[in-house]
Amino acid sequence: RNRAAFAQAFPMLELSLTSAQDRTIARRVLGPQDYVPRGVRADSGFAAGGELSVRVYIEAASLRPTGYRLYLFYS
Repeated sequence: RNRAAFAQAFPMLELSLTSAQDRTIARRVLGPQDYVPRGVRADSGFAAGGELSVRVYIEAASLRPTGYRLYLFYS
């Protein structure tokens, strides 16, 4: 959700999967091209007051994660 009164660039997303001891076992950085839904122009930015549902499918069963952390940042 963009609560600002102006459009903003889509952020980068850093997803870290964690163990039961809260140690990072896998990490991936996703750019807007990885998560912005089809039909939405990532280069146009996130509209002022806009809201966007995002779904990213990740296959990580072999790692057996028990938690995650998600950070948003701009590069």
